[in-house]
Amino acid sequence: MRILQVIKRFDFGGAENYVQELSSELASQGHDVTILGRRGRQCAMLSDKVTFIDAKFYFGAIACVFIIVRLVKRYNIDVIHAHQRMPILSASIASLLTGVPVVATIHGRVRYDLRSYISRKIPAYFIFVSHQVFMVSRYRNMLMSRSVVVPNGIKVVGPPHRLIPFSIGYMSRIDLKHAGLIGQLADVVPLLCAEFGRISLFIYGDGDEIESIRRKAEKINSDIGYNAIIVGGYVAEINAMDQYPELVVGVGRVAIEAAHKGCGVIPVNSRRMGKLLTLDNYQFYCDNNFVDIEAEPPTPQLLYNALAGYFRNREMYDNAAIARKIETDYDIVKIAETIVELYISTCDGVI
Repeated sequence: MRILQVIKRFDFGGAENYVQELSSELASQGHDVTILGRRGRQCAMLSDKVTFIDAKFYFGAIACVFIIVRLVKRYNIDVIHAHQRMPILSASIASLLTGVPVVATIHGRVRYDLRSYISRKIPAYFIFVSHQVFMVSRYRNMLMSRSVVVPNGIKVVGPPHRLIPFSIGYMSRIDLKHAGLIGQLADVVPLLCAEFGRISLFIYGDGDEIESIRRKAEKINSDIGYNAIIVGGYVAEINAMDQYPELVVGVGRVAIEAAHKGCGVIPVNSRRMGKLLTLDNYQFYCDNNFVDIEAEPPTPQLLYNALAGYFRNREMYDNAAIARKIETDYDIVKIAETIVELYISTCDGVI
């Protein structure tokens, strides 16, 4: 098939990682894939079989419509797959003009990504990475017949990573939204050091708040007397690291990839303080993109209790069994094949 992926930016984040992994896998399966988006660091990891078209989305949605229409004609595109609010709107209008069907993946909140009526009306399918995001949408009844839940896929790679004992990892954009949680994690480190000795917190990512996080880390490290908090910045290929934190705090793709590596995982974001991932709650987390939808917001005390609880009992957890389940359920090869089936149904007019 000839597939056009449309995304606003192609740098660092959940949607960007999704598009890079999916497009590279689709290309490896023999499909012709073109990506339209603003050039970013994901380009370095993209398969050389994928065509990338650099677009300046800040010119507005209407300009993007004409770019999409031109690419649809130039590459004889069979299906458009759009991600994020403005690309979904632009792709929907382009679909009206060209007759080429559009599929939209919802990575965030429905009320934002599908704010426009056109974005809700035109796409042939809506792919949700979280069952809960779909269930709580005010547009659920309108979208139900055209909606499917397909989780994030990950690349299944190589032997298990070597895990760094008594270490914690956090990976995300380091912007204002995430800086509060990172700051709470940093504040907990001295308490963990007092109980367990040389604890390490590795922070990976980039964003506007990284320098403020570096300053906070330097102050805490100075007080403790060693570099307990390491701000690693942006890492292009996490899977290439030969060592990895033993315990990872995160949701969505971060949680999935960490669990596949055999790490302990505590699903936490700025709004929800989850519990340690186990075989007993595995399906609950799968249904909700590894977010504890029933939990309260994190606090330093809750974070300390969860992290300390893990390290006190670190030998008893069967992380290897969870890693095997992740490999079965989230292999990008299978996820890509499922999405291709949606593309085919869309092109055949089967909704």
